Amino acid sequence: MQHYLATGEGPVLNRIIEITALHRDGHEFPVELTIVPIPDGDRVAFSGFVRDISERRAWNRNCNNRKRWRRSVSWRAAWPTTSTTY
Repeated sequence: MQHYLATGEGPVLNRIIEITALHRDGHEFPVELTIVPIPDGDRVAFSGFVRDISERRAWNRNCNNRKRWRRSVSWRAAWPTTSTTY
């Protein structure tokens, strides 16, 4: 906050960042955090928005696993098979 008040800029302001949050029951989970300054004359208030992205991360992980599996299967299918008759 000191940096913002001195320069009008902040490294995390007006951006969406992904960080780990701590649930009240003690487990960690991924969130998106956005902090925006709200100037009001000679004062500044900050508002933060937090969104749980656990489901999106799980969905992305699942999609990536499927893509890897498809690449593996298609690679094997493209590999020539040889049979030897004795």
